[in-house]
Amino acid sequence: MKSNAISKKMNAMLTGNLSAHTWAVSVSFGMVAGLFPIIGPVSLLSLLIIWLFRLHLPLVMLLVYGLYPLQIALMVPFGILGQAILPPAEVSNASVSDGFSWLFKLGDWAFAALLGWLLVVLPLALLCYRLAFRYARKKEKQTIAAAQTV
Repeated sequence: MKSNAISKKMNAMLTGNLSAHTWAVSVSFGMVAGLFPIIGPVSLLSLLIIWLFRLHLPLVMLLVYGLYPLQIALMVPFGILGQAILPPAEVSNASVSDGFSWLFKLGDWAFAALLGWLLVVLPLALLCYRLAFRYARKKEKQTIAAAQTV
């Protein structure tokens, strides 16, 4: 009995009193932000966007942190995809000592991973929005139907 009450409270916290559109946007943004290929700025950027667009904080942050292992696993494929598109970058030896050339290579890799992420995530976000919106509308209709029968 107690676990059922906890389950209902968790469900209410994650769904809240949201419209289907707000819930779908929150889910798709959480997925997009959770797959961002650069570790570090994701939480702060997510909080800023949640605040600006009035998204559902618990739902977005649950997705962002829940996708963290996948974020790390997809860094390399995103980087490879981005490097396949970008022309090869060369660091000039005249301006950079050998001790810091790795830093420029890391920056090139991060840029390539960001480009690969953009190519994959934009269609994924649209697909995720459509699926989440359909699900939310279905749940909304079920809730309305259940309320009318009572």
